[in-house]
Amino acid sequence: MVVRAAYPSDPCTQIGNCPVAGLNRCSAIGFVVALCMTISVQPSATASDESPGVTFYLQGTCLCDVSPTSQEALGLADGYLDSSGTIHGIGYPAGLLFAADAVIGTAKVDATLATVPDGAGVTLAGLSQGAIVLNYVKLAQSLRDSFGGRRADNLQFVTFGDPQNTTGGITTKNRALQLFAPNVPRASAYPTTEIVREYDGFSDWPDKPTRLAVLNAVMGIGFVHTDYGSAANPATPGTLKTVRTNAAGGTITHYVVPTARLPLKQPLRAAGLNTSLIDALLRPQIDRAYVRRPEVAPRDPARRPSIAAMAARALTPPALKPTAAKPSAAKDSGSTKEDKEKAPKPQRGFGFRKSRRGGESRR
Repeated sequence: MVVRAAYPSDPCTQIGNCPVAGLNRCSAIGFVVALCMTISVQPSATASDESPGVTFYLQGTCLCDVSPTSQEALGLADGYLDSSGTIHGIGYPAGLLFAADAVIGTAKVDATLATVPDGAGVTLAGLSQGAIVLNYVKLAQSLRDSFGGRRADNLQFVTFGDPQNTTGGITTKNRALQLFAPNVPRASAYPTTEIVREYDGFSDWPDKPTRLAVLNAVMGIGFVHTDYGSAANPATPGTLKTVRTNAAGGTITHYVVPTARLPLKQPLRAAGLNTSLIDALLRPQIDRAYVRRPEVAPRDPARRPSIAAMAARALTPPALKPTAAKPSAAKDSGSTKEDKEKAPKPQRGFGFRKSRRGGESRR
């Protein structure tokens, strides 16, 4: 399923419409200044089909400063980056100081790009916090382009579980969180692919913060966001794909890979309980909290039973088998009719009967 839409600007440009707008604006301005101080070079603007491609990967939060391996990157989305060329990891302080870590990570990415041969296609991939770093790399590249630089046509971005994605990111929908990692307030012309898993609380936060949807998203942070392997493959049946063009002319391809079971009920499933009926009853209520994207299609609509059918099967007692009439029943039908006629009439009221004096008396 593909939905195409054109937006005049990214949702993240609406930073001023919130109680913490002033703090967010100051934080964003300071962040942009820090980024501009780190940028020096960019990849060649001339792409060549004969030049081999190269991919640089940034991992998520690990409270460490180590370079991830190529095998870690190849495991994302069931080998989604397999055809993007040679993969190299870029280490950065992936800790809890998101803004400061992003500035350091941006500088390391910029230094790495300076070593790329001219004409080589470059793919920058990031998981979770690594995707946040790449958002600021895009911002720095866009600022350079606006000041007369040549846009790198051979540069593209791929993010997995991005908390700042423009459709379902938790920081996009909760502006107070931008105090820790400001959203990029500028559209980018570089093509970007965003892969998120349904009900991932970091990258697929509900638009309407109902209690049920929020609790399910919070559980999704622990049970869904931590798994971007084969479960995040965009080729999964029922994956929602939307393609839109932002104000800068950049194409954003957004995938929402369906999650078969609600993360809200994962503890019950871990205890060995069957939650299929509960999932079928709660899923429509949770999905109503997502209004900025169409509902993700089921994996197999033909085999997915309706909620009414599942509830009816669970609540309806088993039907009794009809028994054959006994031969003696027909012979005794006459006597049965006589017995009904001779049977006393039911008492009226609450056990009262008329007395001979015309009143009523209690038995």
